[in-house]
Amino acid sequence: MALRIDTVCAAIQAVPAVIAIVQGGDGTTKALAGSLIVIASWLGLRHEIGFLRDATNGTLYQILAVAGVALGIVLAVRLKERIAGTLIVTGGALLAAHALGLLGE
Repeated sequence: MALRIDTVCAAIQAVPAVIAIVQGGDGTTKALAGSLIVIASWLGLRHEIGFLRDATNGTLYQILAVAGVALGIVLAVRLKERIAGTLIVTGGALLAAHALGLLGE
């Protein structure tokens, strides 16, 4: 079974956010990273879990993807690790582009 592009992009966004929580920082950064992990996990696993697939229609998918890239940008600015911030923004931008129909299935 091949991985879907939205699953890969969500993982590119979620894994550095987990690392940001583990490395520490202030409470706001941890809260932003936690929120981003929830959104990226939702979007990445929505095809695998039935109730997520049913709850996430096209518009909600697009809104969550754009919210994820916005959170990613804010989190990237707050992080000390610039490479992790770059991965978060890149994964979020690719996921939002996929949700908006700019990338193929």
